[in-house]
Amino acid sequence: MAFISRFDNRKPKQPDDLVNERVRFKEVLVIDQNGDQLGVKSSREALDIAYDANLDLVCVAPNAKPPVCRIMDFGKYRFEQQKKAREMKKNSKVVTLKETQLSVTIDTHDKNVKLKIAGKGPELENLISLTRKLKVEDRVEFLGFVPDDELIELYANSRAVYFAPVDEDYGYITLEAFLSEKPVITCNDSGGVLEFVEDGHSGFVVEPNSESLASSINKIWFDKKKSIDMGRSGYEIVKDINWDNVIKKLTCLL
Repeated sequence: MAFISRFDNRKPKQPDDLVNERVRFKEVLVIDQNGDQLGVKSSREALDIAYDANLDLVCVAPNAKPPVCRIMDFGKYRFEQQKKAREMKKNSKVVTLKETQLSVTIDTHDKNVKLKIAGKGPELENLISLTRKLKVEDRVEFLGFVPDDELIELYANSRAVYFAPVDEDYGYITLEAFLSEKPVITCNDSGGVLEFVEDGHSGFVVEPNSESLASSINKIWFDKKKSIDMGRSGYEIVKDINWDNVIKKLTCLL
């Protein structure tokens, strides 16, 4: 997957900076521990709600307007994510992404666009060589394997997520992006991802070629309101996907 974000030389904030008393926005959109939206609250009010439930307030999308905060057990969450990351690293599965050759043209108005590519695979060295050939090393960052707890910051600070796998039958990355209220750019032959991404509504579904992909990135980048609206639409699509609801639906079928 690739994160499309603003070029920023500042040291990135750590997730711990956006927990409990460190959440200092005037107002935030609050999502409770059950995944239900509680609406826009002041940071103090949101923190009180979290503390009343003996949980933590975690800002998962600081760049959203308003910023999005979730109520959760942050210590338990970090432990589970680190455990999951170790298991993923131990039993890692390579998801083969389409090879999309991009012809990059840098204009004065788009130098802030930066592409962050997360994950490893057999095409990694070829992609690194391609960025050197196109002289865009300063605008493309290869992150390698990224633990889940660090993905929160990546999703929060991206404008959109590009995910166009060859053999992905479901698309957990799509769910993660939507839960972070980020639109997804994918291709029209990307399998399970297409079950969630609605072209022009929660992201873009494009032809698997450089021209179509570049056009969708331009639309995301130069229309911030549209990208925010699509991210929120994506969240609405997946917000009710959890094990409790799955069990209820299966029970109804029996």
